[in-house]
Amino acid sequence: MTRRRAVLPVLQLAAHTWAYVWVIGCAPVGALSQEGGATGGSDPKAAYDLLRSGNASGAEAAFRRLLAANAKEIAAHVGLAEALAAQGKQAEAVQSHRDAVALNPLSVDLRMGLAASLDRAGNLAESATELARASAYIRGDPRPVLALAAVYRRLGRLAEASDAALTALGWAPDNPAPHMELGAIAEAREDWGAAIAAYGAAVSLAPGLRPARLAYLAALAGGKQHVEAEAVCRALLKADPGDLDVRLSLAAALDGQGMHDNAISEYRAILSATPDVPTVWGNLGWTQYSAGRLDEALASSRKAVALDPKLAYVHYNIGLIEACRGDGAASLAAYRTALQAGDAADLRAAIRDVEEARKKSPASAVLTRALGLLREAYGKTGGQAQPTSR
Repeated sequence: MTRRRAVLPVLQLAAHTWAYVWVIGCAPVGALSQEGGATGGSDPKAAYDLLRSGNASGAEAAFRRLLAANAKEIAAHVGLAEALAAQGKQAEAVQSHRDAVALNPLSVDLRMGLAASLDRAGNLAESATELARASAYIRGDPRPVLALAAVYRRLGRLAEASDAALTALGWAPDNPAPHMELGAIAEAREDWGAAIAAYGAAVSLAPGLRPARLAYLAALAGGKQHVEAEAVCRALLKADPGDLDVRLSLAAALDGQGMHDNAISEYRAILSATPDVPTVWGNLGWTQYSAGRLDEALASSRKAVALDPKLAYVHYNIGLIEACRGDGAASLAAYRTALQAGDAADLRAAIRDVEEARKKSPASAVLTRALGLLREAYGKTGGQAQPTSR
């Protein structure tokens, strides 16, 4: 299954709503003491120093003392919110951000802080509302519009996400961030040509922007442009042979060209350096399956879900591997687990994988039952019983 791409932990930030805002640049929280509505007399710097040093509980206490002395100190409200969030107290953090916004309702930065806090608390719909308000305050500021696009994307409101990202692009045409978001939206639509174009534009604008390069490589893989992906990877590895993320993309490109043994060697080299990355184990398992090494594929895939039980696409892979091994009970159990954890795109990819497997083993009763189960589940999502292959 190639819908998901494996990334090493350091890169997971690139897919987050706020990563693109940071590329454009947002006022540091510590600068918010200068926001209108704050009053003088207290200095939150020492409290922020505690927060930056990792002492979130100490920072919380310090910010509370500041607010006891001056309840209108915006920076203290924002700092308190960040200290609370760092301790997992998301509901309290949201309220502290609301208190800051109440002191200066027209501040774009404060609205964006509240939206980010709502996002962390899992309230994407209200986060979108706050970002829409922030977007209306200062026409031409791409930051809240771009963050809004990302939230819309995560809500599945892709048309609105695209409109917002295009608006941000119009206001910041030379910044890679809007292109990155347009690429992510295209990925959500499985429109790989558009994703390649958008990420390619981001790379052209900022050749040194690592998330853009890796997203471009992933889009090439999604679009099955494996030869081009391999060429890009090898060029990058000449500059930095130790770049494990690029080696990961290289392994996927080799796998896509049917060079399974070479891909397996790359994955094993990555795992020798980073042995506990579940998605890499999942990728290795898929490549071993593609090479016909079913027992090894099952072992690698089970290692992946042992490290991260939420990897729905790997559970789907396990279901397929077990079906190909003839173990119907284990196959159906894995598929039922996957259906609980995955989304519609995972399910569509799983159906395509079973269809491909049945071409090689049309008489397999286990594969036939598996395909029936997956098609029935897909029909319940409102999709077609036989989704079109991309």
